[in-house]
Amino acid sequence: MDSRDGSSSIRAYDSTERVTRYDADMDIMQPLRHRMIDILLEVLPILRNANLRALDIGTGVLTQRFPEEFPQASVVAIDGAEAMVDLARASLGDLSGRVTFRVADLRELPEDLALGGEFDDLEESEQDQPVALLEDLEIARSAGLDAVEVFWREYREVVYGGPVRKN
Repeated sequence: MDSRDGSSSIRAYDSTERVTRYDADMDIMQPLRHRMIDILLEVLPILRNANLRALDIGTGVLTQRFPEEFPQASVVAIDGAEAMVDLARASLGDLSGRVTFRVADLRELPEDLALGGEFDDLEESEQDQPVALLEDLEIARSAGLDAVEVFWREYREVVYGGPVRKN
């Protein structure tokens, strides 16, 4: 299989050893991520009974906040690495029963999970390096987010979003 297809990136995060140290590594690499999550939840125009999709969930740090903040919402949490999904499910504890967990490649989502549009595997195509903000916003637009807006930006962190295009 061609290493540019993204499967090597998924396999890299499907390692129990790597997954168990992921949060500690992320706290070093993205020290503002908890602040970013707070801002994201503050600006998201989520209806109380929204149908939420959490993409590329990692260990579930953000995913855990959805059922806490929006108890009436339905949440589907998706990651390509089964080890990440297993850890996220375990770390949510009692809240895990209010989240549907799925293992799926974001570039090839099953029809029942599709948002409309295509996702680029940034970890693979950019060797896990951040892309320029304008390029990132264009990727979000091509993935089906209309009227993408930046809500917060500090150092290497950004919170952006917009309504999903209706097909």
